[in-house]
Amino acid sequence: MTLTANKPIACTGGDPSARLPLAASVIAFVGSILVEESDGYVNRLSTSNAGAPFAGISIEQVEAGQHPVSGAADGDLRAQAQVGIFVARLPITGVARDDVFHRRHVFATDEQTFSVSDTSGTLIGRIIGLESSGVALVLCATAGHEGALLDHGAIAGVRTLAATGDEALTTADLGKLILVPNTGAKTLTLPLAADAAGRGLTVKKTAAAAEAV
Repeated sequence: MTLTANKPIACTGGDPSARLPLAASVIAFVGSILVEESDGYVNRLSTSNAGAPFAGISIEQVEAGQHPVSGAADGDLRAQAQVGIFVARLPITGVARDDVFHRRHVFATDEQTFSVSDTSGTLIGRIIGLESSGVALVLCATAGHEGALLDHGAIAGVRTLAATGDEALTTADLGKLILVPNTGAKTLTLPLAADAAGRGLTVKKTAAAAEAV
């Protein structure tokens, strides 16, 4: 679900002074989960861009009544956001002590849905404690700080590609398990090595057909 009004998320630590460049005409609410698009601008997390790198949590409302949002171009507006490494109190259905013990990864598939099981979403952080029933203390890390969340060899999520058509992977796919159900030859273009910063990804073919990837 996407936010339609301010819904603050309690955070401690990190850097709350960053001002992130918004993509064209994006309206941010307090509590919006922000992600980096491939062009470097920031958008609100939704089911259509789930899996994009975590950019931060908005702590400022950017609205049409105060700013020229309608028709604003990429980067015209900026949202103040919590970034870096910080602790957030996030609602997670069914969260339990076992999740704290295993420091499970937390993924977001939209601005209000956080999960330890749906790894197709954006990696937000790791559970480090329980605030109350259904509310976890999550050590969050924005893009560039993800190493603080990953054990050696751990995956940062799963992405399933389309069965047909060539595709270009981006830096948002680094650290992920890429599932390829292709039944015909398929070409994958990898991110530039210079942008990978020592990180990799794993590609696994899931269809029985003996076609090359």
